[in-house]
Amino acid sequence: MKRIAITGASGLVGSNVAYKAKQKLSVLGLGFSFPPRIENCTSGILDITDQNACKNCLMDFRADFVVHSAAYASLGGCEKSPDLAYEVNVKGTENVAKVCHSLRAKMIYISTDWVFDGKKELSERYTENDLPSPLNCYGKTKREGEIATQNNTDDWVILRVANVYGHNFAIPQQWSLWEERSIQRNSWAVKVISLLRKGKAIKQPTQISQSPTLASDIAEVILEVCSRNLQGIYHVAGRENTNRYEFVKEIARVFDLEEDLVLLGTPEDLLLSFAVDHSIVPQLINELPRNASLDVSKIEKTLDRKMTGYEEGLKIMKAQLRGREKRE
Repeated sequence: MKRIAITGASGLVGSNVAYKAKQKLSVLGLGFSFPPRIENCTSGILDITDQNACKNCLMDFRADFVVHSAAYASLGGCEKSPDLAYEVNVKGTENVAKVCHSLRAKMIYISTDWVFDGKKELSERYTENDLPSPLNCYGKTKREGEIATQNNTDDWVILRVANVYGHNFAIPQQWSLWEERSIQRNSWAVKVISLLRKGKAIKQPTQISQSPTLASDIAEVILEVCSRNLQGIYHVAGRENTNRYEFVKEIARVFDLEEDLVLLGTPEDLLLSFAVDHSIVPQLINELPRNASLDVSKIEKTLDRKMTGYEEGLKIMKAQLRGREKRE
């Protein structure tokens, strides 16, 4: 049986990959401070900034594929601690890539739509041929991670995703889905649902447009990438783009929650919903890509599949959460 190692498997993308991959592959799910607990998967801890630990862990497992989804993804945290962001997102990626090269393992690097500056017209989308020009520290270090991947191993795939939503399958079964520690480890969309369930209003802007991506869609594409031995850069996102205000409105509709609690807001409100420190909000407002919508025609044509739009995707997410609730 082929072997797949997943860094960041305690996070949203990584946990979905592990959950899907366990049916066909031997899975090693690696977390940093939180070991992923996914049935029929081997669990471990890995600090990707430790070169020797990376080498020992992945070499011992003899991975055929390595999905590198671990990242320092805190938008505000990256701005406040750029050295840490660089250490994790660039040097950590370099460490993983070097081991992949030694193993002759395919490396799948999870990147972001925010490697682009978002200055395209709303009617346009970014293709794989567009030149990245990130605005914020997170986007810049993720772009450098792309380059580190390309420079340090031969067999690589870069997948750019956007505004990922869904359920984190690495949350321990003994935790209730709607207790605070579960909510905090789940997707931004789950945090939104939790607030609306409590009757709390949410302000979101119309000025920030993206292509919301269902995490389980990303996982399915990754397994296809592995089985078809693809290489190169692909945009793996939802086939519909929308702004954050309309996205949250749709969350309320799909989950039968009060739409009137979703209010028109500003980019500042978006940053605050990311728990960005108030002190750096003014700086980051100018570093948010306004239209980072991704063109997914390349991956759709390559795999002969349609990426899921956010309206359909939220219904799939609802079924995932209901399935989890039934097991509690």
